[in-house]
Amino acid sequence: MKFFILLFLCSCAQLSLTVDNKPRKDIKFISYGKYFEVRGGENILRKVSTVTLQIEFKETGPQNNIQDMMAISVGGNTPKSYVSRASLRLEPGGRLVGIARSTDTEEGQVVRAKQLISKGKAHVATLVIDYAQNEMKLYLDGKELETEGKVSFASKETPDTASISFAVGSEDDGSNFHFEGTLRNPKIWTRKLSMEEMKN
Repeated sequence: MKFFILLFLCSCAQLSLTVDNKPRKDIKFISYGKYFEVRGGENILRKVSTVTLQIEFKETGPQNNIQDMMAISVGGNTPKSYVSRASLRLEPGGRLVGIARSTDTEEGQVVRAKQLISKGKAHVATLVIDYAQNEMKLYLDGKELETEGKVSFASKETPDTASISFAVGSEDDGSNFHFEGTLRNPKIWTRKLSMEEMKN
């Protein structure tokens, strides 16, 4: 199982993955110049009812493309997949977006922030997915954003399948939606964060 952290137009500093407040030393980063291949960690989002994704970012591009900051694919036994089980992205104009699936076949559930984010400033983006409560929330620098989009998951937890691929700075399989700017400190929790944790 291979996961990918992409570095195309994205500069990734302090590259390490923390899961449930613990550094994952079992996940190996292998550099291939423009990207890091990450091996291990494919079971992070296996049979969980709540997921929180968080990453520090500074966008420097023209804001006219979709840019994935963090994307973890659906499960299955086929090679890389660009279909997200959980994804945190910026859409054109600087709009923060969360995408999630509770099964490997359902349509992605999407929430979009109403507020636009100006480029050139460092921020912390957080996506909280509650599959059991049909809820997704977006936060910027610890403050909840007003969003649009209705969420209705097919299941109350993710399936018992391992993810196929995982990328920071690109779509799940690394083929598209490359981030233009800096990304650092990707973190995943299999629970919701308290507001105090969100601000730290």
